[in-house]
Amino acid sequence: MENLNNNNNYGTNCNSSIPQYSESSFTQHEDHFIQKQAHNKRSPRTQHTHDLSITTAIPSHHHDRVIIELTNDEQHSTSSKPEKPVENKKDLSSQNVSPCLTSNNTTSLLSSLSLKQLFGKPHPNLTVMNVLVVFFLVQSLITIGTTFVILFYEGSDIAKKAETVAHQDTFRTVIRNLHDFVIPAEIVTTSLHNNVLLAFIDPNSHNSWAQLMSMTSVYDRQMSSMYFGDLQNRVTVLRQRNGMMELLVPCKRSLTKIFPPEIVTKDFDLTLANSCPTSHLKYNLSSDGMIMISQGVGKVNLDVNVSTSIWYTNIADNVNATIPSIPTRSKYTVWSNVFMNKGALSIFASMLVVKGNEFVGVSALEYSLGDLQQLLCYLVEKGGGAILVLDRQNNILGACARLSHFSFYELSSTAIQKFPNDFSTSSLFMTVHELLVEHGLYGNQTVSFSDITNLEPQLNGMIEQAYYSISSFSMNNLVVNVIVITEHTDFLTLIINSRVSSVVILFLVVSLGIVLLIIVVKGITSPFQALSKTMENILLLDRSMSSPVKSDCMLSDVRRMQKQVELFRKVLFYFSLFCPEIIVKHILKGSNAAESDKDQLIPTKRQYMSVLVFELNGFWELEQHVGIDVFCRILNRIISEVTTSIHSNEGFVCDLSVKNSLKIHALWNDSTMQVENHEVRAAATSLEITSLIADKIELIQEEYSNCVNVELHYRSALAAGYIILASTGTTTSRISFSCFGETIALCSLLLEQCRKGEVLMDHNMFVKVSDMFLGQYRQTIKHDNREVDIYSLKKYMKESSAYEQHVSSKLLQLRSRRRELDISELPNDTLFKSLCKELQDLGHEVDTFN
Repeated sequence: MENLNNNNNYGTNCNSSIPQYSESSFTQHEDHFIQKQAHNKRSPRTQHTHDLSITTAIPSHHHDRVIIELTNDEQHSTSSKPEKPVENKKDLSSQNVSPCLTSNNTTSLLSSLSLKQLFGKPHPNLTVMNVLVVFFLVQSLITIGTTFVILFYEGSDIAKKAETVAHQDTFRTVIRNLHDFVIPAEIVTTSLHNNVLLAFIDPNSHNSWAQLMSMTSVYDRQMSSMYFGDLQNRVTVLRQRNGMMELLVPCKRSLTKIFPPEIVTKDFDLTLANSCPTSHLKYNLSSDGMIMISQGVGKVNLDVNVSTSIWYTNIADNVNATIPSIPTRSKYTVWSNVFMNKGALSIFASMLVVKGNEFVGVSALEYSLGDLQQLLCYLVEKGGGAILVLDRQNNILGACARLSHFSFYELSSTAIQKFPNDFSTSSLFMTVHELLVEHGLYGNQTVSFSDITNLEPQLNGMIEQAYYSISSFSMNNLVVNVIVITEHTDFLTLIINSRVSSVVILFLVVSLGIVLLIIVVKGITSPFQALSKTMENILLLDRSMSSPVKSDCMLSDVRRMQKQVELFRKVLFYFSLFCPEIIVKHILKGSNAAESDKDQLIPTKRQYMSVLVFELNGFWELEQHVGIDVFCRILNRIISEVTTSIHSNEGFVCDLSVKNSLKIHALWNDSTMQVENHEVRAAATSLEITSLIADKIELIQEEYSNCVNVELHYRSALAAGYIILASTGTTTSRISFSCFGETIALCSLLLEQCRKGEVLMDHNMFVKVSDMFLGQYRQTIKHDNREVDIYSLKKYMKESSAYEQHVSSKLLQLRSRRRELDISELPNDTLFKSLCKELQDLGHEVDTFN
């Protein structure tokens, strides 16, 4: 019965999967089985025992293998074995597995075994990773082949469209930059003309013209000189010398004694002097157009003959014919041709000055062609090609070229050059010259600036593998011919610029990214997959142990997995370290990306701001008398009150250092309150800190009687100008900033000149706060080869409206502070006490509880 049950179990499991075994393993099982059967015939009891052991030791699918092997031996060869053992095999086969061995089952099992023996195991190189790599390579070859096929068949159309669009963009860029170069002259002449029409300005007065020139000079930084000449051969000149603006006015001896330069009245005449040993008086101008009378008056001889100057004769020679044809109160300007002036090429924009219908004189602006040449070469360096600007007489105003066969960057400094003989005699430029002559574009046909946005070239085409565009038009009465030439681009440029290849390359990059992502994910998860496969193989091992298993295979896979996980963890860790600083640098770089494409080591921002530098000295001696603990509490209280005063006045502390002295840098900009400018807030803060520190020093000396001999003194410096803010480092919790630049250096210079308890400020700060605070001129010092005026800040001027606005803003802060704090806390609040003190200085009584 046990054998029958076992046979039934074998029959039910005969359709199970058949793992592959070697032929030698089958032969060993067969010999072992024959020996057992022979022993069973000799001992019935032992036979029953061995039947049980065989049944439990060998699973059903193992018997299937034995049966299949015996069946094959019977079909192919039976003579190699003794007849008796063969019969025993047959008997055993028919006795143990006859329920499972039908003809259909035997055929299916034989077919399955034959297929597995035919194909065998998969090749070890046939993995998912290799399939992905092969797929990516095939996809790359198809994509690149498609790109070249498309460009081969459609290359001519793509090239024509791409080069035409690029040439048109270059032409429009040149026209826009020329417009931006010339338009400031129109702004200056219009401003001068409008001011001359005012009733209270005398157009015959050179004093009035000197003030108008200084006021309008800030509109055009490219202008090299400005003139005004009258019928008496007198001239007023504003010129640039070594980066400084100088104003020269004709000298006129005064019948009365002139006030010293320190005392300037409203009706001060710049042309008057006690004596006139020279022809002209010289005044220096600041960068914002202010006449620096306090720096003194120079006396120079100016050799200028107004009646023979080109800028004067352009209009004065035709005055009688011009004035009647000009509408009333209309402006009349004329541009001159190119001429040599003191060893440099220049051009003038002259304006007629009349009073009623009478000729008064001529005002003119002089421009050096070196600036225009620099602009054209800048455009050529960016896009290549050639750019030429000609006047009505075919003279070269500016020209720059960077072609494959020709380069030109500098104009002659000794003579006026003509186009094309003085430029280039190549066939390309000779053909362009013939086109200009043929179509009459030397100043005959013009267009106005109203069409500048939709300006199209009057002539365009292709000459010798080069595209050209030519236009003749007027820019504020300056008639010029503009010639733009660009060369034929090469094949690689077409691939980058064409739309078809861009789409194909984008598809290729996206596919590459997806495949790389799959490879990375596969590489990260491969240790886990290897471990899972190993454990699965261990669970599926047969009990016959026909496949040898290493005892350390699972342990080695676990160790390999641990190494991969540790490597992945380190990668994430290092990425988390570098990621914040990269993000911070990217955010701080901001609007400077237009200035430079390269990543800066220290990201910076430049802004016009006010800076206050406060320095407290002598407090290290205090530490020796009161001890380190008390000293730290005092220092902490001082820093807290100073920074609170800065923050309450809409400023922020940029830097704080405690070394041999306490030094605090505070900054203000225009992005806060609109009632007061940042200079006023900085000055008000300096006075608050001065009063606060004075009271604090007095309290320290009263509280610590043994510190009478300790001398604490302080000083402050105020300046306004461009300040550079920079990120000097980052951590996980904060970003460190620093400020530097010429304005910070000027504050250090002011601190060196500052006395104890004094507040010094520069000229820019003094101009902005002079209507609200009392400031006195201190001295003039040298700084970077220039003279700097220093002023001392004294106190408020109570009668000023600006001071009333400042106190109003303080009252608003006081009201909000009362809402935030409890009534019992108000008398000890630093902000509340400073507000109360300011109101008391103004003459108001402050009730703490109302």
